[in-house]
Amino acid sequence: MPASLTFTSAANPLVSFTLQPYTAANDLQLADPTTYPTAAATATATLTSPTAGIATLHILAASANGPTINTIVLNFSDGSMTTLSNQTVPDWTDNTGEVAITNLARITQSGNASDTLGTLTEIDIPLSAGDQAKTLDSVTFTNDTLGSSTTNIFAISADLAPTVTSPPPGPAPAPAVAAVDVAFTLAGQQVTEIVSANGVLTEYNPSGSFQLATDILSAGVAFGPQGKVLVVVDSTGTLTQYDAGGAHALAGGVRGASVAITPDGAEVLLVTMQTGAFFQYDASGAHELATGVLSTSLTFGPQGEVLAVVDSTGTLTQYDAGGAHVLAGGVSSVGVAFGPQGEVLEVIDVTGQLTQYDPSGTHVLAASVDNVAVAFGPSGESLAVVDSSGTLTLYDAFGAHLIATGVRSANLSFVPKGPVLLVVTQTGSCIQYDDSGTYVLTEGLA
Repeated sequence: MPASLTFTSAANPLVSFTLQPYTAANDLQLADPTTYPTAAATATATLTSPTAGIATLHILAASANGPTINTIVLNFSDGSMTTLSNQTVPDWTDNTGEVAITNLARITQSGNASDTLGTLTEIDIPLSAGDQAKTLDSVTFTNDTLGSSTTNIFAISADLAPTVTSPPPGPAPAPAVAAVDVAFTLAGQQVTEIVSANGVLTEYNPSGSFQLATDILSAGVAFGPQGKVLVVVDSTGTLTQYDAGGAHALAGGVRGASVAITPDGAEVLLVTMQTGAFFQYDASGAHELATGVLSTSLTFGPQGEVLAVVDSTGTLTQYDAGGAHVLAGGVSSVGVAFGPQGEVLEVIDVTGQLTQYDPSGTHVLAASVDNVAVAFGPSGESLAVVDSSGTLTLYDAFGAHLIATGVRSANLSFVPKGPVLLVVTQTGSCIQYDDSGTYVLTEGLA
């Protein structure tokens, strides 16, 4: 166990736990009193400082002699309670689930270590919007499993809900560009889709620029083994996919959509409905992942797909091969990418603070940030950061480079010749910066 008593959860780089001193009783142990006469199946952990505005509780726990089923009751200062039943705490030798710390061994009083490696598990409890407005006084735990299995609660951590409901507003001129997406063919040629504010979809590719459609809300493009896949949402909310097989109307009532291709060539569609529901369509079917979505970011790593989603409550949830993980509250947008050292999360909170989470730890990078794009090139990680004044700065291994002012958003990619920046200005122009120069793709407002 860590000598400092505090450690970062292996399941969630945004969560840390602080243990009680090792020199005294330091966990809440729940057991069946018919098996352990001096034990109790129910106990309450009282917060030393009752706290309001909690978005998610993170409980560090483990069971012994098999998993346990528990009831957790949240006790609030106004006398109300919220009961959560059927909360499973895995056995300490079970290395599956939300493992917070691992490689723990049992040492006998004579000093002999067990060859069984154990773990402590992180259990995430999201609070409802109503409970987030209350002050949490204490948490009551009950081990509902009869027999010899015991529940052990070691620590409780919490994410606070955002103190404001939306990011601070920035400059808001009528944009000439409504949406931008960029992809590269398997041969490395750039293809850019731009939707103007009046609904005109134009494609820019090595052969020139081509108007594809009108009355369009958004468009996304990707390239797979069968060629180009273009997804388009029109003004009626109809989602249509264009690919090698023709045109396919996929759904109605859609607000926006994007498309990606997995490393093995499979297609993934991310669709946000006008109701705020967020769906993923892939080879296994359609999956509703969230509601009230504000921001999404998708990438692929060694373990497969990694999807980061921020909902309207400011809750950041990551979906990956291990399931769904609530990472933080108070978030306004997120970007995720994989580099040589592993996963990198760029998180902007509702105050505009930009924090990077990577395998080396947590790093606060900047304040007053509106948006960020992250990509990896030959020299490592690059960040395109737009601050609240509209200044775009590119950070890479060679330092900080001021690119432009009067910027609303930026998109960053890498091709063999170097970085490609697609910039939407506050006047609605779309400008590309690459190794060969600067190009105005669409003009903004006069």
